[in-house]
Amino acid sequence: MENVVKIAAAKEEFAARIGQVSVEMQSALKNKVVQLVDYSMYAARYIGTNTTIELMQSADKKKVGVTNVNSRKLEANEYALFTGMQLLQSSAAKTRGTTDEAVAAADYGKIDQTIANGEIELKQGDRILMPRSSCEAFRTSQYSDKLVGYVAFDSPKMVTPLSDIIPTLYLAAPCDETTNNTFIKCVFYGVKTNKA
Repeated sequence: MENVVKIAAAKEEFAARIGQVSVEMQSALKNKVVQLVDYSMYAARYIGTNTTIELMQSADKKKVGVTNVNSRKLEANEYALFTGMQLLQSSAAKTRGTTDEAVAAADYGKIDQTIANGEIELKQGDRILMPRSSCEAFRTSQYSDKLVGYVAFDSPKMVTPLSDIIPTLYLAAPCDETTNNTFIKCVFYGVKTNKA
């Protein structure tokens, strides 16, 4: 995995995997009824002292600053190709709370050592898109010319409609919640099908 945002190349990557989408979608793309658009899917949440955290959950509803996807899945007849992922963290004073408003207002940046020592896995339903991998790869703040916390996938991930997208964070130890609340944000970059 490398740290270069490859959204421009995502359309070519999608075209190379066109056989993974339905025949109907292939026809809609060919006939320009549907187009590919740049896309980022995100979710942010308070993680507390949990050591296993599903960063997207089935009860999630679209809310600006919290998530831009309902029920952690694409809508019917939507496909996406993820070419990279960003993992960010925020710590905020306990007085700010843990509500959706606090999640949305958090100032996200580089991950700390507790998160970096963890692992992350990406599944869609029962299909593993990215096996448990070290979060250390997301510690990119030492590079002044890179997007903080971003890793490009060597093998882009095709995401199909109406199936749960489950990014799960596994930590070796809980975050220190003595004085601050810990929030995590994951962002997936790529392209998605959209009506032309």
